[in-house]
Amino acid sequence: MLAYATVHNIPMVGSDVCGFNSDAQENMCARWATMAAFQPFMRNHADISAPQQEFYKWPTLLDYIYSALFLAHKEGTPSVSPLFYQYPSDKNVYYNQEQWFLGESILVSPVIENDATSVTYYLPDDVFYDFWTMEQVRGKGATVTIDNVPWTDIPVHYRGGKVVPLRVESANTTAALREKDFHIVVASGVDGKATGTLFLDDGESVEGAVSDVHFLWNGDKLKVNGNFHYRSGRKVREVTVLGEKGQRTAKGEWSLDRAFEVSKFSL
Repeated sequence: MLAYATVHNIPMVGSDVCGFNSDAQENMCARWATMAAFQPFMRNHADISAPQQEFYKWPTLLDYIYSALFLAHKEGTPSVSPLFYQYPSDKNVYYNQEQWFLGESILVSPVIENDATSVTYYLPDDVFYDFWTMEQVRGKGATVTIDNVPWTDIPVHYRGGKVVPLRVESANTTAALREKDFHIVVASGVDGKATGTLFLDDGESVEGAVSDVHFLWNGDKLKVNGNFHYRSGRKVREVTVLGEKGQRTAKGEWSLDRAFEVSKFSL
């Protein structure tokens, strides 16, 4: 996946979950499914003679992945990348093939050992936030080991300095998901600032109106601007800012069809 997306510039790449041939061992399948949810391409697929292994579609970062694929098309930026792509001066990451960044903002550290309930992964010298709890984690350019990892969980982190758009709730189809409003997560960096993008269109037309939305967090205010040619009708319902002192939240109804600012937050 990393070779195709980063070196060969083929951004739509991923896994047949939980492997194609023979029987999928249950715990391995759970780990693989959780890992593949953070890849650009994921499908539950197996040989016709294999036992049934389907599972309900889990919530995914569809808009974030969609925006990453747009950047791959527009600028050649990898949709997924090895750690050295984001931290080229860190020699410790040069041979790391087990972790990756989905887009530029989400670090995925899967459990890949058979029947393992602990995992050791590397965190560069930077600020991160636990994807599940949103708690700040300070990377020290060293490995971290965690135990008692549930079968339905893996370590995932927001990278500090990035803004990640999420939907307020999931849906079973992309068409239904496009009817949901947004929740914006601001992961403050070491300098207290963050940036991010969101690409929106109707999801079907080959040529049509698009919106290229840019988020800028200056440590005090979130500014949202860009090109708003696609009239999505969607709104931002919540903005969550992550920082050293915890979370701050602003709730409202800000249209994604025009520029706006958010400056009033509560703990």
